[in-house]
Amino acid sequence: MSIQVYKKDLDKFLVDVTLTAACYGLVKEVAGISKYLMSVPRAKGPALLANALANIVAKQYNEADVFLNAILASSTYSKFHEEAHGFKALSYKLQGDEEHFADQLSLAPSFSNAFSI
Repeated sequence: MSIQVYKKDLDKFLVDVTLTAACYGLVKEVAGISKYLMSVPRAKGPALLANALANIVAKQYNEADVFLNAILASSTYSKFHEEAHGFKALSYKLQGDEEHFADQLSLAPSFSNAFSI
């Protein structure tokens, strides 16, 4: 991503930072930035996803479910429902729960290729 894009949209930069930090399981760091992002309507969905992913990576699956269920319970975040189901699938896969993994993966078809590697 070009710095020119980020100069015009600091919130996008912060969303990208939280998603990157989430990949490393940096729960506290993601939560800190997300406090601000939750106040930005267009960034709230990605902030919830970042929090969920950070908790999955940190093996805090119940905490991740709280964020994912918040997304799935709201039509406001419908464009993030597939990602939420994909993250739930990842969580179940890491826990060794193949039945729930398959159920969630069926609701997130674009994630199927990621799990077939």
